[in-house]
Amino acid sequence: MAIEDELGEKIDIYKNTAGLLKEETIQGLIDSGALISGNYIWNIDSLAWEKATGSITEGGKVSILNFPANYPDSDVASLLTSIKNTDGIKKITDSLPAGTNTIGDITISQTSTPNSITATASGTTIIHTTTAGKQYRLKFINVFNSGSATITVDIRFTTTGTARFKCALSANTGFVFNLIGCNWQGGTAESLYINLSGTGTVEVSVFGEEITP
Repeated sequence: MAIEDELGEKIDIYKNTAGLLKEETIQGLIDSGALISGNYIWNIDSLAWEKATGSITEGGKVSILNFPANYPDSDVASLLTSIKNTDGIKKITDSLPAGTNTIGDITISQTSTPNSITATASGTTIIHTTTAGKQYRLKFINVFNSGSATITVDIRFTTTGTARFKCALSANTGFVFNLIGCNWQGGTAESLYINLSGTGTVEVSVFGEEITP
């Protein structure tokens, strides 16, 4: 017997005895439009496997008829609600529970308004006049002594408020602070000032925003 004939005979035996479907059996299923009884689907309503019902057409296209009627929308929505309620996932509009809540990094995009002034007189000079009922939150400040004398400067809310960023600036020196994320802000209707220890010329530029307390 030729090797090709012997190999072909063994393949035929394997196909017919090893539990594989014969070609004529597969074609018969296609012709009858029936699903093979061994096909199961997972029913997400009963949480169990069940036999698939439907049809199979020429080319192997399968149409399953007994998917749960509400698959998948209501079950997905129910699952997401369950996760939100048990694992701490929250919508922006949800209230946080009492106690300490870790919410991670949050980036908020909001327009900041620039103000620039030149302070020359000894004492306080207003940088930003805060609207009644609002608080002013400082985001960025640039102070530069463009005069010839050394001057001690500080930044404060109200004329008598606590002096912040106090330092002596010699001629043609200054400082810059990026306060984004620090949330340094005054009280309600408290305006922002620079205070000079003497007469001179100090340039001040700030970025900030007014917020509702």
